[in-house]
Amino acid sequence: GLIYVGADDGSVHRTTDGGATWEPMSTQFGGMGEGRFTTKIHASASDAATAYIAFTGQYHDDFRPHLFKTTDAGDTWVPISAGLPAEAVVMAIAEHPDNPNLLFAGIHTGLMVSFDGGESWTRAGGDLPPVSVNDIKIKNGDLVLGTYGRGIVILDDIAFLAEMTPEVLAEDAYLFPVRDAEQHFRNNRDMSNKAARFAGPNPEYGALITYYLKDGPASTASSDEGAPSEVSIQVLDADGTVVRELTGPDRPGLNRIAWDLRKPAENEPAAEGQRPRRPAFEDVEPGQYLVTLTARGMEVRQTVTVVSDKRKEE
Repeated sequence: GLIYVGADDGSVHRTTDGGATWEPMSTQFGGMGEGRFTTKIHASASDAATAYIAFTGQYHDDFRPHLFKTTDAGDTWVPISAGLPAEAVVMAIAEHPDNPNLLFAGIHTGLMVSFDGGESWTRAGGDLPPVSVNDIKIKNGDLVLGTYGRGIVILDDIAFLAEMTPEVLAEDAYLFPVRDAEQHFRNNRDMSNKAARFAGPNPEYGALITYYLKDGPASTASSDEGAPSEVSIQVLDADGTVVRELTGPDRPGLNRIAWDLRKPAENEPAAEGQRPRRPAFEDVEPGQYLVTLTARGMEVRQTVTVVSDKRKEE
């Protein structure tokens, strides 16, 4: 078996026979100077000959990124640090299991993403704080980050990142596949104040609908001038009946909203002299639904499967 080992003195060794013999590879990572140590080695899940290794020299005032890749089982290593910040201590590296071109690099000030196998890098935005990302795992389709000082941070359902191809980016509007959404039976009990202090936010409940818009909305004269523009999203059942009308941000780039797996309830009319009942919602039936995004003069569609609460089966 092929195994790589990196040490805290910067030395790297490889075995191809399960550890019976080892050969040094440290000379292949030239130009780093003394005092470097290995922070992470990551083996590709899609190609046995591909692996990644990161070093740091931060304890010797070297904050440059040192990140390398092999595609020939360690015979040669090439740097893939181009595009990373000039000062970026690489603490972690991970490859998406379904798309080997999608890489994640944890640095001491956040997360970097590559869509081309490390040839270029982009800083992850959103509400991720500028914190050291020391470990990265992709589990059940979610991106899990282990940080120094901010605990665990999770980006739910990153399948859309694995689909970010030049063809997708050329589309005026694109709706990404929606993963199965499980219903949860809920109650209205709130946590005590003491428990709430130590609880992080839960993922948004329901089906996560992610879409891409190439450009911003066309400017049109409107009486609602200054109001944020929105796109229309409909959810239809198997009969083609609209069960939910939603709106989402109309802004260029990636956008995401959540459908809470509910539809308007059919309330009986209020009796004479009584105040009308407030609009209410009820859970939809498990099954397959159609999600339609209307934007840029286009209609794009994806299906989503609503799954019953699995805890009922336990």
